[in-house]
Amino acid sequence: MRQIICVMLTSQEQRKYFVSKKDLKIIEEFANRFNMQMTWVKTDTQNIQTLEKIAKLICNQSYTGQDIEYQKLESKKNCDNTQKIRNTIEKILLTHHKTSLKDIKSALQKTNISASSLSSHFSVVRKQLSIRGLDIQMIKKGTYIIK
Repeated sequence: MRQIICVMLTSQEQRKYFVSKKDLKIIEEFANRFNMQMTWVKTDTQNIQTLEKIAKLICNQSYTGQDIEYQKLESKKNCDNTQKIRNTIEKILLTHHKTSLKDIKSALQKTNISASSLSSHFSVVRKQLSIRGLDIQMIKKGTYIIK
């Protein structure tokens, strides 16, 4: 069989999924969303799955994975490092009286975060701050203020 370098996603339950590296940004967001570890590996081409198939397998609780041979090349932390992103969002919200998602996205430019991921992280931070007694209100589309 022909060997290929790909990304192995490992779930918290230690189930392994192999996906092509061609859509790396999407894979990174997918791994972050499902809290999966990413590892560069070399394996047979027949082991590679699409993200759509992996999403279905994740939902299938009876799926235990397969014993697939692979060579580990490099472990890769999720590029958008969830806690770092959320800390940055919180810091921006607490230090600026008024801020926009556009300002936050430009502060996180190096992470290559997508608009949907940013929105998700922002919602989590907003909920955490509201638990601490801070009310973040939208004053116009995409612009927020702490009251």
